[in-house]
Amino acid sequence: ARGRWRLAERILFPIWVLAAAITMYPVIGRALRLSDTLFTSYAADLAFPPWFYISCRRRPTSWLFPWFGRSPVATAASILAVGVASEFAQLYFPRIVTGTFDPLDVAAYAVGLAACVIADVVEAS
Repeated sequence: ARGRWRLAERILFPIWVLAAAITMYPVIGRALRLSDTLFTSYAADLAFPPWFYISCRRRPTSWLFPWFGRSPVATAASILAVGVASEFAQLYFPRIVTGTFDPLDVAAYAVGLAACVIADVVEAS
């Protein structure tokens, strides 16, 4: 079971990094023919929250927030809350937080985190 989480973590991290790099440096996306595709729009939104969830669950941090990483639901809810806040900040504070508000980003966060919670709970039972 731990091996599957480790594998998922190792697969999700480079997807997130590649998506972030393409967003920050569009020339990479053009070179890889990934510019303006579903990959560039949603890969980071699908990959980062689950990767962060797995990282937090594998290595709970008690110094930051005592609940963070200790339970599947608390971990996912915390990560989702930050993602939702970030999306709404893009909408209401565009001069401070760059990006474009997209409700599908929130859906992507929720889908990835829900998959993690379900896998985590099933594994524990």
